[in-house]
Amino acid sequence: MLTFKNNTLRRWVQMLGACVLVATLSACGGGGDDVPGGGGGGGGGTTTITPPATNPSSGFTQPGNLNYLVTAADGSTRTVAATVAYSTPKGTLTLGAGTTDSLTVTTADAWANVTWPVGVSGALRADGNAVFVCEGAVGAVGMSDNMTPVTDLTVLHGLSFQSIGCSDAGPDTSSAVITFNADGSATSDAGTSFAETISAADITPLFSPAGRTDYDGSNYKLQVYAYTAGGVTQYHIVEIGDDAMTGDSARIKYVGLFSAPDRR
Repeated sequence: MLTFKNNTLRRWVQMLGACVLVATLSACGGGGDDVPGGGGGGGGGTTTITPPATNPSSGFTQPGNLNYLVTAADGSTRTVAATVAYSTPKGTLTLGAGTTDSLTVTTADAWANVTWPVGVSGALRADGNAVFVCEGAVGAVGMSDNMTPVTDLTVLHGLSFQSIGCSDAGPDTSSAVITFNADGSATSDAGTSFAETISAADITPLFSPAGRTDYDGSNYKLQVYAYTAGGVTQYHIVEIGDDAMTGDSARIKYVGLFSAPDRR
């Protein structure tokens, strides 16, 4: 397996700490009975989202119900129900609605700014249909039933993405911007002295169900999701990583979200 100069692949996301509970979104373990709704790895076009039974919402500006497919740091997935209450400019998005460990984010200015519960922080993208939650340096990502899994990677050609990961201070978008090229390759840090292009042969396995396994046993999986509103489609990418951290005794498992720079 090829290795990359400047360790490009590992700079795509933030390295996270040991798995801990992230409010109602995340759970430790291998996705068995300990994880409500079952488990299993995400990525590679194999994930599904169960639509809400009644009163569906299109996002955080329309009252109603949403279901999110939530991926935890260990790669396990489950469905989490949510409710949206909104009367411009005030609104709430409650994840895990009706449970004792629900998580509610609020806005008083039409979602220009969001208030998170104490000890939790995060980021909302795709009109609230993509949710990234951090508790300390551990994250979980949720994709609503309005997001469509995509397997045709040509939709990424010409698009740039910036990862959102977790740090001790909360969501972090300081990593490199990745641009997908027409030949299937991807370039990081374009226009800088650190620019590097990763070949299509190394990019393609990342989006497969098995992901891409590096020389040291590290594994990375990416899944593309599409969101369409007002006739415009945007794309977001979930990454599941299991990093062997060569030279260190610890293995780091994490989840990250890629969105276009500055995209809500």
